[in-house]
Amino acid sequence: MNRVVATWQKISQKFNFSSFNVVIDWGGANLRIIKDGQIVFQQPSCYLEKVDQKFLLSFGKQAYQLLGKNPSGTQIIYPIRQGAIYDLTQAEIMLAAVFHEFNIQNNLPFWQRNKIQIIVPNFSTNLDKKLWRRLFGNLGWQKIQISTNGEAVFHYLQKNKQIENNDLLLIDVGAQLTNLSFIINGQVLQMDAIELGSEDLTRAIQRSVLQVHKLRISWQVAELVKRRLQDSWLLLSQECQDDEAIVAMRQRLQEQKINIRGMNVENKLVQTQTINFASLYEQVFFWAQDLKEKIKAQFSQLEPEQLVDVLASGIYLTGGGSQLQGLANFFQQEFKSSVMEAEQPELVAVKGGVEV
Repeated sequence: MNRVVATWQKISQKFNFSSFNVVIDWGGANLRIIKDGQIVFQQPSCYLEKVDQKFLLSFGKQAYQLLGKNPSGTQIIYPIRQGAIYDLTQAEIMLAAVFHEFNIQNNLPFWQRNKIQIIVPNFSTNLDKKLWRRLFGNLGWQKIQISTNGEAVFHYLQKNKQIENNDLLLIDVGAQLTNLSFIINGQVLQMDAIELGSEDLTRAIQRSVLQVHKLRISWQVAELVKRRLQDSWLLLSQECQDDEAIVAMRQRLQEQKINIRGMNVENKLVQTQTINFASLYEQVFFWAQDLKEKIKAQFSQLEPEQLVDVLASGIYLTGGGSQLQGLANFFQQEFKSSVMEAEQPELVAVKGGVEV
């Protein structure tokens, strides 16, 4: 029997029966692709289209750089929204271009045919999964497996031996969604996704600057401001601490300033304004509180004893949106639970897809 198993393992390795050559995590903001164990693509999930001809001009970073300033007669297309295919034709156009550019082909003999795995949000429906299979089927792929975000992240933790307890709460903060997975007794018991991500904070910053400073700023500028708001998170995590620390941190926010360039909506002129971070703290506060309440609402899926065990074991924080400085401290304060942060959190799900 052992000889049979060993022989099968050698055959599997030679002809690649047991692993996936290509793993794709395609969210509303970013597309990430692993080919043969290596990251080959990690760029914005959009492309620039010539409107009258429906012709792809560029994709990924090149297209994203033109967001808000694309040439006349063109438009920026995002085929995926909140982890689901919004337009099948558009998704096929972009994916075909990416596959061609990075030589991700499926023209091998059938016994060496590439296998592909797609990572989808926890709340994906059967219809969503059917569309994903149809998309890759249209591009000639036959060996397709679909795994949820929770399954992929959990597998990554197991493979890298980062789980010490059998109970855990996985929080994957993405750009448009936050995936939650409850690990009970070493198994993924409950999974769900919240329609709130880091892009919602970006939009809130845009609205705040417009309302307070009468300045319309680009998406890229708002993203830059968001990444500079770490002291706001520090204040947020200190809301339950002594008053002196809070006063000192608020004063620090008043003193910290950033120059922002945009269009003044009153005189229609492009100008640069200096604003302090204190004026944006409210946006961080409301976004964080909203995310916290939406996560707590999912706790009702567990029995009280299960919830106690999960929070006692800890929270594993991952996803591109989890890189907001101070978010881990905020969760630790609010949920009274230890929080572990992933290295390269934006890649955990797609790396976990390999050999699931």
